[in-house]
Amino acid sequence: MPHEFVFDCPACEVRVIVDADIRAAVLEDGCVVCRGAVDTGAFVPRSESAIGGDTTQQ
Repeated sequence: MPHEFVFDCPACEVRVIVDADIRAAVLEDGCVVCRGAVDTGAFVPRSESAIGGDTTQQ
């Protein structure tokens, strides 16, 4: 199973689980929802997160 991260955008507050490839793309290009700049602090390994089930905020 690929390593997964919980991404929590500091600009638009979207929260979603991503894999390592998507994490790299978001770090390079910004949040896919708001295009805000993102740094490594916006990602927490899923294994260290209390997130479960639905990870989207509305």
